[in-house]
Amino acid sequence: MATLAFLVPLAAQAQIASLDKGHQILIDRSLQISGVIALTSDPFHLSTLRAGGFTKPQWAWTSDVSTLGAVPGAPWSRWVDYVNENDLTSAEQAYKSSLVQLSVGDEQDIVNDPGVRAATTAWFNYNRAKFPGTILSINRPAGDGSAAEATSTANWIAEAEPDMITFDWYPFNYNATFDPNFPNRKWNWYWYSVGQRYRRQALGASIGATFGTAGNAPRPYGTYLQTYKTAPAPDEDKRAPSDSEMRLQTFAALTMGYTDLSCFTYNSGSSTLFDPPSAGDTSPGPGYYQFKETARQARNLGPALTRLISKGSGTRFVAGRNSANTANNPLPLDWKGWAAGSEGDPYITAISATNLGTTNGSQRGDVLVGYFSPLLESYDGLDYSNELYFMITNGLSDPAGLVGDCRQQITVSFDFKTSGISSLLRLSRDTGLVEQVPLTFDGTTRYHLSLTLDGGSGDLFKFNDGAPFVGFYVPEPSALWLLALPAALLFFRRGPSMRSHPPRAGCYARLM
Repeated sequence: MATLAFLVPLAAQAQIASLDKGHQILIDRSLQISGVIALTSDPFHLSTLRAGGFTKPQWAWTSDVSTLGAVPGAPWSRWVDYVNENDLTSAEQAYKSSLVQLSVGDEQDIVNDPGVRAATTAWFNYNRAKFPGTILSINRPAGDGSAAEATSTANWIAEAEPDMITFDWYPFNYNATFDPNFPNRKWNWYWYSVGQRYRRQALGASIGATFGTAGNAPRPYGTYLQTYKTAPAPDEDKRAPSDSEMRLQTFAALTMGYTDLSCFTYNSGSSTLFDPPSAGDTSPGPGYYQFKETARQARNLGPALTRLISKGSGTRFVAGRNSANTANNPLPLDWKGWAAGSEGDPYITAISATNLGTTNGSQRGDVLVGYFSPLLESYDGLDYSNELYFMITNGLSDPAGLVGDCRQQITVSFDFKTSGISSLLRLSRDTGLVEQVPLTFDGTTRYHLSLTLDGGSGDLFKFNDGAPFVGFYVPEPSALWLLALPAALLFFRRGPSMRSHPPRAGCYARLM
């Protein structure tokens, strides 16, 4: 509503105006979950994709916008050739207003190949102005994790200024490649590490990242989720992920602050979502319905997660035990173990888990803890500052386990000291609504929460200190009546201030 801007304090308006394009588009459109369409010849139905919880199709190189409905069509995205394509095709131009994202190339080597680096940078600098309403991103492979690679990538980000960074690494193999004493960790130990690395690249100076010389401003970041399989070794050796593994890959990404997820692949002949996969998306299989529920829960967190930014070292780790109960699980690279006081958390004193099932030899699984702050201070009211949000995620999964098979009870203990806090606020994964969570009183200022979570699932909380939940701020009742006044009247009188503005609603070769 046009009159609404008059109720937003100038300080908040300035914050909003300074927001980068990538974050603003995700706030407007919320969390994105794409299905990668590798070949336009594979059967594709927009209704099936949307019913599965996806927000948009993402075509690999060649699109078929005729499937998007009448112009301007449904939201969509695709990969673009950074050497030969400098704009949309004539057929795509009519659907440009619904184009959410262009991924410029895919896994090209911007670190070691000067020609590729220069060509990719040139694409961004030459074509950026053509796409004011589209996220322009680059997708990176796992890489080697070296300091030289991190520095080179950070400097490239300063050169090309992409709106978003994404990465892919597909972890679900038939044959284990990590320590056999940790069977529930063979995929996620390395994936967690790569995810943390690209999180740091995207957030740059906002978390004090030291690599590179650019001091890059923060930008959103995304990842590809594995929903394809191949034959066992000596082929590519990719197996279908289980229900609990898909849930954990999705929610671990959210816990690290990822707000753009792409399923590779959606409807190709190697997809794990349809049965038989050779018929495109005409026959949904168990994997489709399992991911549909995961996507539904993830999207319910979108209004808040797109308005939050991951803090400091990001996700912390509470180690589970191996299935033989001989050792704790190892800390992923670039991660820190959780401890009281992590990321300035003033109240949580202990976190522990109990395995409620028989997977992992009935030993406790990992717990992931993500810390966030509002992307802009105005998002939860100008009367509040430095609000802390945290996400608790059950890190237990199993190669054959449903989410219910990997359920854990996670106990979180608090000492609220003199704050007067006695409960939490949670954004419900089930309803998408903010709810108050009562705590068990342990005496004096101490409380605890007993949280039962399915395998791979996570809950997003904040301390109930009076500040509204980010993404759900509503103007004060005393200011609402001004919205009914003619816009002209607001030019001649000063209305009550409003504390915040309200929320607005290299893979391709594998498939050939």
